[in-house]
Amino acid sequence: MTLNHLSGELSTSLLGGDGAILARQSAEQVGEVLSEASRSRSSDPSLADGRIGTSIVLANLARMLERADWFDAARADMAYAVQGLSEYRLRTGLFPGFAGIAWSIAHLEREFFPDEEFDYDEIDSALLQCLTMDGPRHYDLISGWVGLGVYALERWPHARAQELLHGVVSRLHRGSEVAKDGITWKTDPALLPPHQLKGAPRGYYNLGLAHGVPGVVSLLAQAHRVGALDANGQELLRGAVQWLQGQRKLDSAGMRYSSWLTDAERNESGSRLGWCYGDLGVAASLVVAGACCDQADWLDDGVSLAKRAVSVDEKYQGVRDHGLCHGYAGVAHVLHRLWRLTGDAELAPLARDWLQLTLDRRHNDVGIAGYATWRATNADRVPESEWEYGYIEDAGYLTGAGGVGLALASALVTDFPGWDRPLLLSVPKAG
Repeated sequence: MTLNHLSGELSTSLLGGDGAILARQSAEQVGEVLSEASRSRSSDPSLADGRIGTSIVLANLARMLERADWFDAARADMAYAVQGLSEYRLRTGLFPGFAGIAWSIAHLEREFFPDEEFDYDEIDSALLQCLTMDGPRHYDLISGWVGLGVYALERWPHARAQELLHGVVSRLHRGSEVAKDGITWKTDPALLPPHQLKGAPRGYYNLGLAHGVPGVVSLLAQAHRVGALDANGQELLRGAVQWLQGQRKLDSAGMRYSSWLTDAERNESGSRLGWCYGDLGVAASLVVAGACCDQADWLDDGVSLAKRAVSVDEKYQGVRDHGLCHGYAGVAHVLHRLWRLTGDAELAPLARDWLQLTLDRRHNDVGIAGYATWRATNADRVPESEWEYGYIEDAGYLTGAGGVGLALASALVTDFPGWDRPLLLSVPKAG
């Protein structure tokens, strides 16, 4: 299979004709709402749901949709988030914390605002200090070591970025477990939310791209691509791929990967179709790993897994809203990315189908441009056992309308400037 990230043979956009017109109109509606409300929508500065995420959305939409009038709002949100670094008590991680704000600033400076000169020294020092802390720590993309590695890759090859990425790989190596079927990572029970702790009182092995081993695979592969893995790191990557491929087990719904599994009894959780959990996220990690390491067998395995994932009956897919994390647009964008990486002719129409679902299943009475998020509406007031779910307005990058707009706009262009690198879906330039 040809690796298009190397050959550059894909020179066409995913959408054309009437589909492109509808996608552009909808993405512009998202951009209009976010640009008008940018100064008052959220006090959260984070990448996942907050103002730096909105800055990423607006700057990238401005370029892809040729709406230069949105750049001022993007700068305003960026400035708010930078101020939030000193005013808010933030967590470390990529999506909820200051590593994500730093990633976003680095992305915005390089791609859009080269006149900005942010001083990264304090953040880099804090992140390096985090790598030395003892006790249970998240290793994953959303909140843990993998996410710190994503930030380091964004600033590569700066000296502190190299130091941080090597530190992340070292920490992942120290936290790994050698199993009979490869190398893996266990999430400590002290880090689990109550609803997961009930089913995994001794912790679990997470199979989601957002929170588990697939994220490690993708990061290590990208680290290899830039020349940051030594022989031990390459062995770690091969062992992780081997372990991940060994956890495949077909269930009654047609899914092959559960969300997580425990150790002794091999109890498995359910699964879903999405970027965050399930077969499609695993497929993406294998394709990225294959592309980064020129391993055609990993790449082919990932493509086959992705195609099977979206063939599962809709009643088992678990897709209820629109966002990148686990919604229609997220499925569409993963398929779009895999098509661009591989050129596989069967992936493009699948991606178009999911973009059409994104448009068709807009709401008339809730959301931004019809895009809403399915979420517990009373989680801040009652215990988990009493949560009530419904559709809510969400402007965010990860689960909200902002990310949907990015997926739609990306289908209109042949090259989009890396807004999805925090999702671990892209291949960096070789080091």
